[in-house]
Amino acid sequence: MPKGTQAPAGAFARAIHEQTRVWMARRGVSQRQLAELTGISQAMLSKSVGTDKKPVDANDIDLICTALGIDPAELVATATATRAR
Repeated sequence: MPKGTQAPAGAFARAIHEQTRVWMARRGVSQRQLAELTGISQAMLSKSVGTDKKPVDANDIDLICTALGIDPAELVATATATRAR
């Protein structure tokens, strides 16, 4: 893979994105609001959480979970469970 290129989101990253969307809906938080709360650009959230084109990294997961008021371990556990189905 060329330097500076990131692999597309794999199955686990897609499960994290899916669960992030679930929690966003539960909390009534839009992608735009999440961007404002986390400092992650809306473009980046769109590419990752919105369309699964790019995986989120651990730092972003932490920021997202803090903004949504959930424990990162809970997000990972639910993502793991849904991926296993």
